[in-house]
Amino acid sequence: MKSLLAIIAAAIPLRYGSRKGKRSKAVEARYTRRKPVATRDKPSATGHRTRRRHGFMRLALKHIEMVRSIRSTSTIQNYMTALRSFQAFTDAERPCCDASIDAMTIERYDRWLCMKGIKPNTRSCYLRSLRALYRATDTRSGHGEDPFSNVFTGNAVTEKRAIDVDALHRIRRLEFTHDEHELRMARDIFLFCTFAMGMPFVDAYTLTHEQVRDGVLSYARHKTGQMVRVRIEPCMSEIMARYRHDGSHRIFPLCADYASALCKYNTLLRLIADRAHISQHLTSYVARHTWATVAYREHIDLSLISQGMGHANTRTTSIYIKKADDKKLWRANRRVLQVMNKPTSAQEVGCMYFPTAKLI
Repeated sequence: MKSLLAIIAAAIPLRYGSRKGKRSKAVEARYTRRKPVATRDKPSATGHRTRRRHGFMRLALKHIEMVRSIRSTSTIQNYMTALRSFQAFTDAERPCCDASIDAMTIERYDRWLCMKGIKPNTRSCYLRSLRALYRATDTRSGHGEDPFSNVFTGNAVTEKRAIDVDALHRIRRLEFTHDEHELRMARDIFLFCTFAMGMPFVDAYTLTHEQVRDGVLSYARHKTGQMVRVRIEPCMSEIMARYRHDGSHRIFPLCADYASALCKYNTLLRLIADRAHISQHLTSYVARHTWATVAYREHIDLSLISQGMGHANTRTTSIYIKKADDKKLWRANRRVLQVMNKPTSAQEVGCMYFPTAKLI
């Protein structure tokens, strides 16, 4: 059949502009088109078996749907964001070819993210999400070499996001007009989360008055499931009373969609920071960092801070805490230098250098 069609095609010239020519070409293509052959995983140069991008994407999306009901919303969002980013990379690198999951591809993907200006911790989050999906969809008996072993998947040390007490007071003293009720509520939620031992916004978003019993607010952390009990102090009760008149069972009358509420909340916090003359980037998590840092500076035991924040261990808590200020470190270094520069005889006094500038 195939050779017969070739003879006919050679004997009768095809006119590509005519309907008859198009029909002939369609018929020829129907019989001469080869069916795609399923490709199996092939070992890479490092000996690690790789999988095609479309196969990995399909399996990863299927896995996400399976665990959507048992994983947190943030975890699912991280998975989807990482998949979209990796697909954009593979489309940009080889748009006509399937990319594979191996060590070299992951290293190129990491460099691609770096060139796009993605910060180290964000790149690490993408890579950890991809690694989790890769391992969850890897059906081979032996996992072999880890394709993510040559990229950074930890947490880089970053500038802590806490604000000082003076900035917190400026936020508290802000005044708003009657038409600025959204700004006022954003300010109140930020203060409430700070006062409530650094409550995350996602937990404040779902708070109801039924969770308050005998002056104690109890809630389970959305991320970890850890139970946290907060005594309602006067500063918190004052904020709650402002929004109780609407008859809603929720403490804060926010919109039904959490993602929209969070986006709007962070936008309003930026406006609040401008009014309060705070140069630092103000986000929902600054309240959490601020409470932990102030508690640490007041010499509260780290285990109590961890319990108040709903952490499973103190190692996580230490990420939120601002360590000693630079001036404290400079004072400590001055004490060390004074010991090092201490003269051993009267002749050496004139030769030694003693810093005399006062550190405030």
